[in-house]
Amino acid sequence: MNLNTIRNMDKEIVTISAFNKGQAGRIFDEVETVGHKVVFKNNRRKAIILSPIMYDALIEMVADQLLLEDAEKRISNSGNKEVPFDKVMKASGVSEEDLKGWEDVEVE
Repeated sequence: MNLNTIRNMDKEIVTISAFNKGQAGRIFDEVETVGHKVVFKNNRRKAIILSPIMYDALIEMVADQLLLEDAEKRISNSGNKEVPFDKVMKASGVSEEDLKGWEDVEVE
């Protein structure tokens, strides 16, 4: 932890009593700027308030991680064998006719 992190910690911390004193509006405005607040009660963390942008980013990161783990598991279970496209289509019940009119999709 560096000195700047310590200096900025007070911007991240809010007490329950601040909410009780009618400061919720100000706190939520700060969450939009800072990205999050750590709510303390009796010197213990009780909640974390996240901005919608930060929440969405975290959810997306978790979803991406789960997809990566699933892909790695499938690759591992396949023995790294390639499966021809026509075999995948047949197993999925998709025909060439079903694909007509769709744009090409790039897979990264």
